[in-house]
Amino acid sequence: MAETGRTPAGDADLKSPGRLILLGDYEAQQAADNLIHFPPAELSALGVFYDQIRFMREWNETEDTAWNNLALLSTGNRKLDAFDLALLRRDLQVAKNMELLTVLNGRREIERGRELEVAPGPSRADYLQYMCQRVTAERA
Repeated sequence: MAETGRTPAGDADLKSPGRLILLGDYEAQQAADNLIHFPPAELSALGVFYDQIRFMREWNETEDTAWNNLALLSTGNRKLDAFDLALLRRDLQVAKNMELLTVLNGRREIERGRELEVAPGPSRADYLQYMCQRVTAERA
């Protein structure tokens, strides 16, 4: 694209990071003042865990915005000017940075969740299949 200045086809497969991490149960327990019954060390560990989840939610939303901006530039064989290319490069870098933060911290959060016995919510098989499917010749 940088050589020709032309955008990819309008059906380019730009995937967003998808679903948000759910915090509702923890926030409901906070609102009901039920967390005061936890031992201080465990309450602190839970606080750290859910604070990190909140950061990850923000990173997810920022990455999603970057991918949405990139999709706007994918209007199909449109000539990009220097400003468009600068925006594209910026949004691509933002998406990469947010993904990196999410992946690195996600591993830590999974381990923390296991230690705290915080059960993850149910997976959506349809979404996982969509995100993990191989690109076919028709979509390439």
